[in-house]
Amino acid sequence: MPGEALRSLKARPLKAKRGLGEHNVTLGRGMSSLCIRGARQLLTLRGAAEPRLGPRMMDLGVVPDGSVLIRDGCIVETGTTRRVANLSAYRNAEVIDASGCVVMPGFVDPAVDLLGIRGTLPSLVRRAIRLVHHGTTTAGALSRQRKPLHCDEALAAAGLDVAWDVSWEPRCGALAHTPLRNMIEGSAPEPVRAAIQQGKLAALSSGFQEPGSPACSMLASVSVACLNGDLRIEEAIVAATTNAAHLLGLGRHAGSLDPGRPADLLILDVGDYTKIPFHLGEHLIRAVIKRGKLVCRFNTPAPYDISAE
Repeated sequence: MPGEALRSLKARPLKAKRGLGEHNVTLGRGMSSLCIRGARQLLTLRGAAEPRLGPRMMDLGVVPDGSVLIRDGCIVETGTTRRVANLSAYRNAEVIDASGCVVMPGFVDPAVDLLGIRGTLPSLVRRAIRLVHHGTTTAGALSRQRKPLHCDEALAAAGLDVAWDVSWEPRCGALAHTPLRNMIEGSAPEPVRAAIQQGKLAALSSGFQEPGSPACSMLASVSVACLNGDLRIEEAIVAATTNAAHLLGLGRHAGSLDPGRPADLLILDVGDYTKIPFHLGEHLIRAVIKRGKLVCRFNTPAPYDISAE
């Protein structure tokens, strides 16, 4: 693997703090059995074998006080913490405490330019790490030039699955909404509301492309789409996960927390998913898990103590 770009992937033990359990967690190493326990809201988006169209985009499959049980990189079960904790597979599982957090599928960004101007492997992996740190676990890459050898293995090590040769013009009348890119370029927004009303597949993308549109945060894309009035928060989350996966032909593998699927998920430092748009500019991602591995974790600052002044 290329040296500089992959140094952040080296496994290093960290002591999990409040909100991520009371045990030792090792980044970059697989956990044969893992439980994400006690999320205030678990967004499963279960039953995502088909795209969510029209009114079905409002269904996130929310489970209050939810947990996700993972074994060998795949989801075993999702449900209430009480039910999951009673499963036999839970007994030997490592536990990550997600109390007070939202847990949801990893973002799927369906149209990004990973190769950019410099298509070298280290540059490619640096871009991939940026995407993963902002919550994207699967991406569709626009290929304007030949990709480097062994790049898929390096990207997978960074925590990113990639579908190559994606077009900016989605097939079958589907639409990829890019609110961040539109804002940066000053371009007109895509008619995403009309597409939803017509029963078309609507997906969300950051539109990441260096150097013209360098913003790669799907959380920011969700927030901007909602604050602009383009999408409701439920629609934006569906568009950024399961519908984006279906746009790439990966709808049966990514974008939802169905049992049997790869365990690609996020822990967000917010207690109510409907508040996500109002945290625009904040890095809400507390942890990113890819195929059952904790690939990155961000410490939560201690609350400010005004009495100390």
